[in-house]
Amino acid sequence: MAPHWAGSVSELSYRLFFSAISNRARWRIISLLRQGPESVTALCGELGLEQSRVSHSLKCLVKCGFADCSRNGKSRIYSLNPDARAILDAVDKHLVRYESRLRECGAIQKTVRSDWYVRQLRMRGFKPAKGKVR
Repeated sequence: MAPHWAGSVSELSYRLFFSAISNRARWRIISLLRQGPESVTALCGELGLEQSRVSHSLKCLVKCGFADCSRNGKSRIYSLNPDARAILDAVDKHLVRYESRLRECGAIQKTVRSDWYVRQLRMRGFKPAKGKVR
C-alpha cells in the first residue's frame, strides 16, 4: 500500500530540495548548524567565506526551511530546522548502510564527475549554450 503522501510531491520539488543542499557553501553551513546554533560572524570565521556569501546562503536556507533564525539582542542566530535535522539524520543512517554501493554506482559517479567538470568550466568563465550543459 502506498503512503498517503505518495504522488502529492512533485519530482521538481525533490530536485529543488536536493539542489538546495548540493551547493557547497550551503552544505558547509548546514554541517556547522548541525553542531549547534551560530551567528553569521561565527559562520564566516569557521568557513572562511565573505559575510555577503554566508548571509545569502543563510537567507536561502531559512526561506527553504532548512534553517531557522532568531534574535539575540542585535545579533541573528541561525539553527538547523528540526525537520531538516530529522531528514539529515535519516540520510546519515542510509549512507552508513549504502555508501559503498553509492561509490560503486557508475551512473552516479559519471553524474558527479560531469557536474564537477561543469562547475570548473563555469568558474573559468565558460558560458554553455542554452540547453547544452546543466
